[in-house]
Amino acid sequence: MRFAVDVGGTFTDLISWDLCSGEVRSNKTLTMIEPSQGVLDVIRKERLPLGDVNLFVHGTTLGINAVLEKKGASTGLITTKGFRDVIEIARMDRPDMYNILYQKPPTLVPRHLRMEVDERINARGGVLRPLERAGVADAIHWFRRHKVQAVAVCLLHSYANPVHEEEIGEIFAKEAPEIYVTLSHRILREYSEYERTMSAVMNSYIQPKVQDYLDHLQENLQNEGFSQRFLLLRSSGGAMSFTEARESPIFTLMSGPAGGVLGASRLSAATGLQNLITADGGGTSFDVSLIVKGQPRVVSETMIDGYKLLLPIMDIRSIGAGGGSIASIDAGGALQVGPESAGGNPGPICYGRGGKQPTVTDAALCMGLLDPKYFLGGEMQLNYESASAAINSKIAEPLGLDTRRASSGIFAIVETKMAGAIREITVEKGFDPRDFALLAFGGSGPFFACNLARKCEIGKVVIPVAPANFSAMGMLLSDLVHHYSRTMILDLKAATAGQIDSIFRELESLGRSALDSDGISAERREFHRSIDMRYFGQGGHSVTVPLPAGTSTAEQRQGLEATFHQMHESTYGHRTDEPVQIVHFRLQAVGRVENPDFRPLRSGGEDASHAIKQQRDVYWRELDRVVPFPVYDRAKLLAGNSLTGPAIVEEATATSVLGPGDQLTVGAYGDLIIEIAQPSGGVRNGSSTD
Repeated sequence: MRFAVDVGGTFTDLISWDLCSGEVRSNKTLTMIEPSQGVLDVIRKERLPLGDVNLFVHGTTLGINAVLEKKGASTGLITTKGFRDVIEIARMDRPDMYNILYQKPPTLVPRHLRMEVDERINARGGVLRPLERAGVADAIHWFRRHKVQAVAVCLLHSYANPVHEEEIGEIFAKEAPEIYVTLSHRILREYSEYERTMSAVMNSYIQPKVQDYLDHLQENLQNEGFSQRFLLLRSSGGAMSFTEARESPIFTLMSGPAGGVLGASRLSAATGLQNLITADGGGTSFDVSLIVKGQPRVVSETMIDGYKLLLPIMDIRSIGAGGGSIASIDAGGALQVGPESAGGNPGPICYGRGGKQPTVTDAALCMGLLDPKYFLGGEMQLNYESASAAINSKIAEPLGLDTRRASSGIFAIVETKMAGAIREITVEKGFDPRDFALLAFGGSGPFFACNLARKCEIGKVVIPVAPANFSAMGMLLSDLVHHYSRTMILDLKAATAGQIDSIFRELESLGRSALDSDGISAERREFHRSIDMRYFGQGGHSVTVPLPAGTSTAEQRQGLEATFHQMHESTYGHRTDEPVQIVHFRLQAVGRVENPDFRPLRSGGEDASHAIKQQRDVYWRELDRVVPFPVYDRAKLLAGNSLTGPAIVEEATATSVLGPGDQLTVGAYGDLIIEIAQPSGGVRNGSSTD
């Protein structure tokens, strides 16, 4: 057996796969204050025989939560003499230039904990001045005096030659083994001094917390009988070993949302839907990404809470909007929703676990969109009276509305925020959302999907099987992946085949060693090359161009230049006649693992009336009145069944809401494929093959 667990802000989701029978099962439970307890709870709830499990894949947002909540370790920094203020100076830009109240995010390392050492290596890796070891000893003494838990080491040009960073690492291992140490070249070997330093600092900042969590979780799993492989999902979509995750937790920052994007890419291949907007709606956040021509978008840098980092990561936009988002009246008397969330403890008021602030889930219950007796398949009874009373007293009465209209207002605000996130990752990136289908998953994604598609003029919505556990399914489908990079600035036309091939041979040697450690056989290995290119003298606007495997040739380099010009114009809107440079060499070493196949659903006719379980009155704000909605049991729908909205499709862990005129057809694999009725009455199909 294999299983995967995704720990979210509100729920912890599990997917298991029995290799003998082919059966895939799902389960979920509320996330606990101690996240590892939620993992054990959902395993016990599923009655998973851990002694029969040979692989566990895990996704967690523990690291990014530590950053967002500023609850990381006391962190120090060692850098080259004269460069202690790099992380504070940053790029001297102003991301929100028209906001006169803008403030830079606080530095994760205060100035008195940034220590300098005397050493110098040039940009080509030559040693100009050896490391003064006495300065390292002084830094260790200072850090101990200030009770520093973790230290980041980032020396100037260590990407070209890491010898001095390695020397510092050896000194710490001998003299201060209790301090967690991150050497920047082990995170990445690229230039960009601020981003490289910030990435090393971020890794140190979260390492003690993540490492303690992983060790505690592994110990508990072993006590329950699990002794096989334990993998963590990378932010870029592949899996990494438990050991690597302990040492480099920065690569797990977005591991939870990345699972959903990875699952979407596999669904794209199975269904032929090449262009997808992924809409992962949970209890705390709403995460959006793109699948373009069947492939997820992976970028080499990202912004996390105002900090710019260099690491391969899925291009995902996250906002604080979900079922647990708290609704309130601000000082100006306006209705606000989120980004604060009630989470799973205490959760929305209707959970009956002590929640005091009305949430989106409470509003959905008051509008009639949720069945109070069928939440989590009937495991949890929702309290309509308490939710209604809270919305009435805290929202409706101050705004002069009745409870249903106030609840509808909460929905309108959260949907507007979600639509904004979709436009940010499509329109603002040069993509037309009308050329995509919307893939909605997570506990609340199907809830909002049809209305979001209408707002963004998207013609098609797809809701996968077990949408609430879809991110965990993506984790279960993940291959083992290792990323490597080197900075080497070369003129494209002057670069020789020997120079290019020698760098990739070095990177591939590292990849083979890592896959050897992972136990991946030769026939299951793949190596994907790419290079970052730019116009001569250009700053931070390089373009990553895929490179075919094999020996580099002059003809191949000509093709690369033409591809670069095309990609640069597509990305930035222009091209020039300036010479083209190679900046970074990148390699992705992939170990393919066996995956479960998507199982076709049993076929039926068009008539879906056999799946109707009841009829429920729902307040529909577009019509400003109560509308009778037939409620369908998704478990009874068959491939080929069709129905027209207004309608609700219920399953144990998710609810899909169709507006008037929306047309649903059940796909061959059980996916719900919905053609959206636009306000004008027309329907535009999302692109499925282009």
